[in-house]
Amino acid sequence: MGAFKILSGGSSSYGVPTYEIDLRQPNPDNFEVLREKQYGSVWFSIIRYPNCTNYEGKKVLITKIRPSYMKTLDPHFNEDGNIIARFRPTEEGIRDGIDFAKMKGE
Repeated sequence: MGAFKILSGGSSSYGVPTYEIDLRQPNPDNFEVLREKQYGSVWFSIIRYPNCTNYEGKKVLITKIRPSYMKTLDPHFNEDGNIIARFRPTEEGIRDGIDFAKMKGE
């Protein structure tokens, strides 16, 4: 999923589509690791995407690679398989994420 979308019917005077930033979609190149902890072979993390408005830009992720070592981190499931699971960034979601990471990391 991209962070940009084409405006309906929008184009410049040169026929080039006009784009706007979709604030619901996180920019995978702009993120901050708020918390991370390794459980066996997986990483539990809370990531904040400053441009994202949903849940104040926070995501709870279970990944194969340590997030603070990554230059880009797309929180969506994709072909590389780095994202193992996602949880809502609520107290319950954080507890569920930690429990899942402990179970998956064994």
